[in-house]
Amino acid sequence: LIADDMLVKGSDTSSGTTGFEVLNSANTSLLKVKNNGIINASNLPTSSAGLSSGDIWNNGGVLNIV
Repeated sequence: LIADDMLVKGSDTSSGTTGFEVLNSANTSLLKVKNNGIINASNLPTSSAGLSSGDIWNNGGVLNIV
C-alpha cells in the first residue's frame, strides 16, 4: 500500500546496496534506488512502440520520453 505521505528508508547504510526496489509479480527487478543515489532500471523497453505519452524507454543507452 502506498500513501501520499509514505517515506521509504533503506535498512542498510552501505552505499552500493539497494535502499528501495520495485519488483513485478515474477520478482523481477523493475527499478532499484541504491543508497548512493544511483537509480537502475535495467528492464526498460528498447522501443517506443506501444508506449503511452510520458513513458520512458531506452534508445541505445539514451533515455527517451514518449
